[in-house]
Order: sequence, then C-alpha cells, then structure tokens
Amino acid sequence: DADTDSGGGGGGGSKAANKVLLAQFRAAEEASAKANAGAVSIDLGHASEASIRQALSHAMSRSAQLGSGDAGDAHFVESLQINQKVSAFYEDELESGWYDATVLRVHSQGNAADVRYDEYAEILTVPREFIKSRLGAEGGLYKPPGRRRGSGAGPARVPPMAAADPHKAQREALPVFKYKESFLRTVAESQVVVVDGDTGCGKSTQLPQFILEEAALAGRPCSVIVAQPRRISAMGVADRVAAERGERIGGVVGYTIRLESKTSAQTALLFCTTGILMRRLSDEANADAKEGEGGGKLRGVTHLFVDEVHERSMESDFLLMVLRDVLAERRDLRLVLMSATLDAGLFARYFAAPRAGPYSLGVQGGIPAPIISVPGRAFPVTALFLEDALELTGHRVRPRADWARKLGGGGRGGGGRGDGDG
Repeated sequence: DADTDSGGGGGGGSKAANKVLLAQFRAAEEASAKANAGAVSIDLGHASEASIRQALSHAMSRSAQLGSGDAGDAHFVESLQINQKVSAFYEDELESGWYDATVLRVHSQGNAADVRYDEYAEILTVPREFIKSRLGAEGGLYKPPGRRRGSGAGPARVPPMAAADPHKAQREALPVFKYKESFLRTVAESQVVVVDGDTGCGKSTQLPQFILEEAALAGRPCSVIVAQPRRISAMGVADRVAAERGERIGGVVGYTIRLESKTSAQTALLFCTTGILMRRLSDEANADAKEGEGGGKLRGVTHLFVDEVHERSMESDFLLMVLRDVLAERRDLRLVLMSATLDAGLFARYFAAPRAGPYSLGVQGGIPAPIISVPGRAFPVTALFLEDALELTGHRVRPRADWARKLGGGGRGGGGRGDGDG
C-alpha cells in the first residue's frame, strides 16, 4: 500500500490539518481548565503537527481522567472499519464542522481513512484525529447540531450582489427584467404565482435572483428551491446564476441531483430535479410520522419555484397535488409556477384561494392565482443548406474521395482496385 498518511511528524501536515488540530487542542485545553486540571503549555504559533498531536492527546486524557463534562464530545475512534458510520470533520473556505460520514477505506497504518460525507456525497481523506464516534448519549446516531437529514440548510442571510457584475447589462436587457417590481409585489401579496414566460425571456435565471436580491437589501433570511424536470437543466441554470452573481457554484447558489450535490451551509438558492424534491417531501413525511410531529413540510424554505410545469407526468402532477396540501399548512411558503407553454388558467384555478371560510387551495369558485405574462425575445434565424455552406466556405470535394458520390454507370462503385486514389 503506497498511501501516504498525514499522521507523520515533523510538521509535514497541511496548514488545514494543523488549523483543525489547533482548534481541537484549544477545546481540550479549555475542558481541562474547567476541571482544574491545569493547562498544557505549548507554543501554538511555532508548534509542529507532531507536537500538537501529542499535546492534544495529553490534554484529552487528563480531561477524561478527571471526568470533565466536555470530554465526552471528544471521543475519537481508536480503530476504523470499512462501512463504519462516523462523524468526520470537514472544512473549506465557506464552512467547517462535524458531519455524518461513512468510512470507505482505511489507510495502511490506520492513521487516516477515506470517508464519504453523507450530506454532500463528497469523498475525502481524513486523518484519524478528525474522525469520532457517531453514537450519541442515548445510543442513537450522532447528528450535528442544527442539521437534520433531508431538511437541508435553514434560511440563510443572503450576501449582496458583487459590485463588479460582468453580466449586469445582459440581465437588464432580458424582457423579464421589466417585470421585476411587479413580480416581487405579486409574490409578497399572493401565496401562489403563475408565470407564463416565452422562451428566452430569462424567467428561469432571473426570477429566483430577484427574490435573493430583495432579501439581501432587506436583510431578511431567505431559502429558495428551484425544481427542474431534468438534471442538465438544474446543473446548467445553477452554473449560470452563480456566474451572474460573481460566485462559485456550491456557495450561495448550489444544485442537487441524483448522485451529485454541490451545496454548503451557506446555500440559499438550490436548484434540484423534481425527483429530488419529491424525495425530500417523502423523507420529511416519514420523519414526522416517526417522531410524532407535523406541519413541518419543507422546513426552512421560504420560496419554491417549479419550472417547466407544463411537462405533465405522473411525478409532476403528484408533486403539484402534494404542494397544494403543503401550502395549506405553510401559509408563509411562496410557490411560483413557471413555463413557456402552459394553460395558465388551468394552474391558476387549481391553486385558487378561498374567498371566505377555512383556508385551503383549489376550492371551487375561489380566487385564481395571479398570472404574470412575460413576452419572449425573438432572435434572427437564417436557414442555410449544404450547398450554401459549400459556397460560403469554398470547400471542394475530391472526385475520388470515399465520401464523394460516384457519377456514371456502374462498375467500380467507389471500391474498385482501379481507383488510383491511394
């Protein structure tokens, strides 16, 4: 096994590893101090990774011996096994913390392991000191605080748009930009909005951004989900929106599709497929039934967009049926239905609000959901044929080429020995 473990001494570890070790050492040192065990002296500014590991082990053992209450949170795994459920430390430029993970491979000396983070489906090599048991005090699976499987990140305060926006002129030239104020006003006044926008108007990329930008200006928490019917749509639109915001994908803007996810704790605009959204609703329903809770569908989500809603299928129709029930429970949730070719009146009536009495959607004779129609932008199209392409490029086909049509009656048919075009 030619693996190089990160547990070697002499300060050979990465800066990120030393940073995490320093944080763990300070936590263990504070735990020892609380139990009057005294602090372990070490020069944190010039310490090598090996010395930090040694001091960390010493501080943790002293805390455990004295029964410090904080020592129970630092129970690291002594031996690792494949497929073992653990909690592993994760850190990047956006976030850091302990997350649920699964051990895929243990390195030769046992000083590190390859783990897959359950929430992000990301595989990393993690030193053993950054892996701890996933069993909680009651013997159940360890869950990082503030997170719930299937619920995603909660509402996040969205940062403002970057001052230098190279796509500003292109965004303002889109037809949907003229409807920004009316769209935001309609969303604030109505729980369901139907957007009938022609192809090329910019509804898929701009409308979710309008929600984020308004929340950023108001300093209001916001979490937006945009459901797309296809994987390529979710990935492509997410990349475009992130580029327009001057950010990298996986930060404020992310996407989740089957077997791939680019999100973080800062993700406030999530693009996903219809199947992923259905799976989330199913997981939350099962969790509520198990825990005896209710009324928590799409926890933390403030706005939900369903794009290309005209693509009728059993899955999409069932999604709309479920969403109509969810909206009756979540009066604070806003739903936006978007498409280029749809019977807007049909969907507006399906989500009609009652004129009086108990609140529910889709009532007979209710108030239809408001409809916003956005014109498209036609682009000039010129039809060219093969003869036109040959004339424009000046291309000439060799008479005896394999792909040239053979003129005259037949004998050789292009494959004879006497072609002479060697």
